[in-house]
Amino acid sequence: MIFSKIVNKYLGVFSEEIKVCTSKIVDATQVVYNGVEDKLKPIPAKSHYTFNLRDMSKIFQGICSASSKLVLTQLDLIKLWVHENQRVFGDRMINEQDKELLLDLLMNEAERKFNLSKT
Repeated sequence: MIFSKIVNKYLGVFSEEIKVCTSKIVDATQVVYNGVEDKLKPIPAKSHYTFNLRDMSKIFQGICSASSKLVLTQLDLIKLWVHENQRVFGDRMINEQDKELLLDLLMNEAERKFNLSKT
């Protein structure tokens, strides 16, 4: 709820197409966060795979630093959202298998929430 209010407030100056996506972006981010937290547990080789709400806030911080002159469509916002998730979560991944898992989570949510295909 807190992230929804923050994102709604910031994206309120964007186009109507962007404004209607804010709750979907927050919901999708929460699903990805839960998926990463559940599927990528810290083990001795991956002890840095500890995730918390600060990671989610970094994603929203990146989204809220976007310019309304550059993010004009829903697709632009989704690309930014994927980029921020890969920046926050993906930069910690130590192998391609974990990066693919994150990308699958992101693409599945993009398909589910925004009716987009992987192509």
